[in-house]
Amino acid sequence: MTPAGRWVVEVHSVNRKQLDMNVSVPREMLSFDMDLRKWVSAQVHRGQVTVRVHVSEEALALQNLELLKGLKVGWEKVAVALGYDPKQTVTLPFLAEQLEHSSSQRLIEKEDAVKEQLEKITLEALSLLMAMKEKEGAALARDLQKCLSAIEALLVQVEKRAPETMARSRSEDAAEPQVLDINEEIVRLHSHIKQFRDVLGSAEKSVGKTLDFIVQEMHREVNTISAKCADVELVSLCVKVKSEVEKIREQVQNIE
Repeated sequence: MTPAGRWVVEVHSVNRKQLDMNVSVPREMLSFDMDLRKWVSAQVHRGQVTVRVHVSEEALALQNLELLKGLKVGWEKVAVALGYDPKQTVTLPFLAEQLEHSSSQRLIEKEDAVKEQLEKITLEALSLLMAMKEKEGAALARDLQKCLSAIEALLVQVEKRAPETMARSRSEDAAEPQVLDINEEIVRLHSHIKQFRDVLGSAEKSVGKTLDFIVQEMHREVNTISAKCADVELVSLCVKVKSEVEKIREQVQNIE
């Protein structure tokens, strides 16, 4: 409950690489638009975020019942003084419009107090959102670790297969040996996996962009390995590695 009435703040977020925010507030609260954006962006760094602030109609009606009664009496006197029938002129829609003007004036008069309460409510909503994100993040982290382990297991097979294939290729055509030296790419891929795990397990709250960059580098190394390999078995293994990297890439989009 704020000095201007009972306001409800809803914060909703869906996955997106960058932060894209949409703020919806009642007309009389448009002056708080930038404040809401600042409070949200301080905690949420990625995603399509929708912030809605609206009045609780039931609470507002009960809260303003006495005020409406006072307005009704006052405007009926004005109507009679001007020679109008108060029953026809002082209607509920008319009183609701006068109440809106009155509420806007009260909001202006108590702007600082309203802003303080609105910030408190918004931060509470953000706290719930971030708690949900952390819970989802823990589940995502477990899935990502499985994908990383799967890639490492596939790389073991690639490393075992590559020297044997290279030796056979050289013996079949010594004049033009097939280039299968993929050790450098494998080493870098192992390094990227370690970096990914380190970032994933770090205490930083916003790691999505960093992980996204690492995944791009992983994808680059896998493509290079695949391009160097003419051996059917190695190519098949590379396809499986790419599949796991793609799973990681898709999941990373869900991380803050």
